[in-house]
Parts: sequence; C-alpha cells; structure tokens
Amino acid sequence: MLHIITDSTSDITQAQAEREDLIVVPLHNLFGVEEYLDGVTISTEEFYQRL
Repeated sequence: MLHIITDSTSDITQAQAEREDLIVVPLHNLFGVEEYLDGVTISTEEFYQRL
C-alpha cells in the first residue's frame, strides 16, 4: 500500500486525516522556550492567539 505523508501545515481536514493511507506529521512550534506540536499540544486557535 502506498502512503501519503504531509505536515500539519497542509490544512488537511479531520475527515481526510482519518484515511488509512494518509500520515500527517505535526509541525513543531516554538514560542520562546516553549515547544508545541501543531494540532497535538496546541490547537489552531491557541497558535494564532500566541502568534
């Protein structure tokens, strides 16, 4: 089986992300010394608030 690999900045929808052949790798976000994983330890809304 072939797989598609993309990062979390591709704005893949939740429905698309649940496909078995799609792997979404979370982007690392740094705010000072704090590190977050996009969509895992920080939501899109929280990211834009901090930005």
